[in-house]
Amino acid sequence: MSDFIEFRHLRYILAIAESGNITRAAEHLFLAQPSLSKQIKDLEEEIGDAIFERTRDGVRPTIVGQVLIDYAKKALLERKTVLEITKTIHRVRETPLRLGFRLLLIQGCSNSFGSLMQGCFLSASYNLRAYTFTQALLAILIFACNEATGYTGRYRRFHTPKGAPNQTSKLHV
Repeated sequence: MSDFIEFRHLRYILAIAESGNITRAAEHLFLAQPSLSKQIKDLEEEIGDAIFERTRDGVRPTIVGQVLIDYAKKALLERKTVLEITKTIHRVRETPLRLGFRLLLIQGCSNSFGSLMQGCFLSASYNLRAYTFTQALLAILIFACNEATGYTGRYRRFHTPKGAPNQTSKLHV
């Protein structure tokens, strides 16, 4: 007997249990019915007991089948949760943290702030950029609109025109 059941088997078992019919489950899974029947039959042979009781009206889970169905629901939900968490971690690691400061505040402590960021975030790097007051205000308005609408796309970066006075700095970590 194998010491594991693959996630696809769990999806198959749930689809059959939800539809109550192997043919409908196969259609839902985009599989041929004989293929699905064979995989369930092979799994039943490995387990040593029937998962489903086959009747004229379809299939019903056995006691063993109900245990597997309960396990499948939990395992597939946990798998989905783990995948979502890892994708979120990847997005967070790839998205720079942007902090804005008044230029006078950051001039005196840029080195110590950079050291602090390096200590807190293992792969932190920072880049000071100066923005005019108008550019900073526009960025705040865009952020507020994004929060209100849920927009997560990207806008073009602001560029300070040559010779324009710098009133704020933006820190990219």
